[in-house]
Amino acid sequence: GIVDSQALAVGNAALMADYAIDVSSLREAVDGWSANGRTPVYVAVNGALAGAIAVADPIKASSARAVAALRAMGLEVVMLTGDTQRTGEAIAREAGIARVVADVRPDGKVEEIRRLQREGKVVAMVGDGINDAPSLAQADVGIAIGTGTDIAIEASDITLMRGDPMSVVDALALARAS
Repeated sequence: GIVDSQALAVGNAALMADYAIDVSSLREAVDGWSANGRTPVYVAVNGALAGAIAVADPIKASSARAVAALRAMGLEVVMLTGDTQRTGEAIAREAGIARVVADVRPDGKVEEIRRLQREGKVVAMVGDGINDAPSLAQADVGIAIGTGTDIAIEASDITLMRGDPMSVVDALALARAS
């Protein structure tokens, strides 16, 4: 974008690479953020790196309990994320998720779901954002969190009204019982 006649670029390392902006001077700090579950966002002004910030969306308190319950139901839990591999792995460790597919854009999430489906797996996708809508539509069962975006809700098969991850467990238990 342009702000006060200055060209700004704000985004991940891939975006900076698209603009031939070297981010190596911040590598040590950014690696530390990623290892602690924070996503680095770089800022460049007029083609020169100006800095970076770390953003985090902390996992919900019940996430680890929900993942454990899903695994106890015999389900494999996979995290698909646009975050870096290190950030994704840090968040997955906290939630008790063993498999992470990171650095994926929405089309990469869809392709991963298709790959799982080609393996004969029935895939349920849980999401809440615009970036999740294509994956929710591709999954055998798309589960949107009701606190998410309208497009995610529209693309899903099921909409959960609470943002609590345990509501996914409850919905699957109800579906199995019926």
